[in-house]
Amino acid sequence: MKRSVSNPARGFTLLEVLIAAVIMGTVFVACMGLLSQSLRNIERMKPHELALLHARDKMNEMLVREALRPDTTAGQWDDGYRWQAQVQVEPTSAGAPPALPPQVAPALVRIRVQISWGQDGASKTYAVETLQWTKVDPHAAN
Repeated sequence: MKRSVSNPARGFTLLEVLIAAVIMGTVFVACMGLLSQSLRNIERMKPHELALLHARDKMNEMLVREALRPDTTAGQWDDGYRWQAQVQVEPTSAGAPPALPPQVAPALVRIRVQISWGQDGASKTYAVETLQWTKVDPHAAN
């Protein structure tokens, strides 16, 4: 009995397999390059992210105070990040309601928190600020 060949091209040729392997290899190398660059960017941005977390924490610490007073304070965390917080009473056109004494009347205050890190030559800084209606400490010296 003789077998007849109905379809002589039943598989891929060696050339097609090689071209597919080259294309897949090129795509794999490109993807690994992008992944490597992304990991380097994440590592490079870690100090910036930590600075913003510190700034948010310091700002929240100041916002939860019952009364603020105009002053400038500074400090440093254990990880080397430095902060400076400044509180200023903003002038308002309407002023405080006349029926309320100044100790009770709310005032518009500007809170600015500046975070710095790095050496003096390569120091980096972030600053966040907000305006808040709050009581002003009556014992504060203006």
